[in-house]
Amino acid sequence: MNIQIGGRNMKIELFTLCDYVSNNNGKLTIVNTFDALTASKFPWRAYFGVAIKIDLAGAKAENSQFAMHIHKEGDEQTRLFNVNTTIKPQEMDKLVFAGNIKGLIFAEPGVYHYVISIDDDILLDYLFTVNSQTHETK
Repeated sequence: MNIQIGGRNMKIELFTLCDYVSNNNGKLTIVNTFDALTASKFPWRAYFGVAIKIDLAGAKAENSQFAMHIHKEGDEQTRLFNVNTTIKPQEMDKLVFAGNIKGLIFAEPGVYHYVISIDDDILLDYLFTVNSQTHETK
């Protein structure tokens, strides 16, 4: 996906939610990708990873604000997860992020958004689902 923000061309090369991710000098290890989670009860404490690779395509992104957050569909103001950082001045063609989110609490099942932005311009709004596992008793 090619995106132009403030006259800068950027391309999201990789985005995935997964069970675990690590970054070893630019080599990403990604375990079990998904777009839906299933919980046995709510509230539910989730543990998962996210892998992101953005091609800056020569764009000058230094001193820009990089942000990520998760919110429930229909409630953009309540953020379950929120990260903001400044991109340091340096020569870079790619922005690589590999992080593991530990203990994020989902209060209820539903559709959630994982949003990535640079300087408040949205690069990605990825929808994923948190489902309720139902147990039938006989």
